[in-house]
Amino acid sequence: MPSIPPTTLPIEIKFEIVEDKISGNTHKEYRLTSVKHEEKELFDFHENNDCELTVNFLQFSDKLQKELCVPNNMLRLSKNIQQDELKKIIIPWEFQLLKKNNNSQQQSNLAANKM
Repeated sequence: MPSIPPTTLPIEIKFEIVEDKISGNTHKEYRLTSVKHEEKELFDFHENNDCELTVNFLQFSDKLQKELCVPNNMLRLSKNIQQDELKKIIIPWEFQLLKKNNNSQQQSNLAANKM
């Protein structure tokens, strides 16, 4: 029987550079600021998140894959930073993506605040 070939899930990820100066040495870390699918924001970013976790790229992609319920080989990630630079990624301790209902609720709240 013919079947439809599996397609990859395109995800756009954005990071901001955070520089730490420890004993005179500058270390770069990258804070996750956005996770999008088809221009829809999936990540609820908070500027002053007290509980953060530093992970490497493999750990981050595993967390992302589990949140999206998509195998790693079916994710197509586009990033604003080259992957080989992403050695230390800062994410919230309880990393979660917005669910569909929460996302539409958040957009409604944003629209109400603009009025």
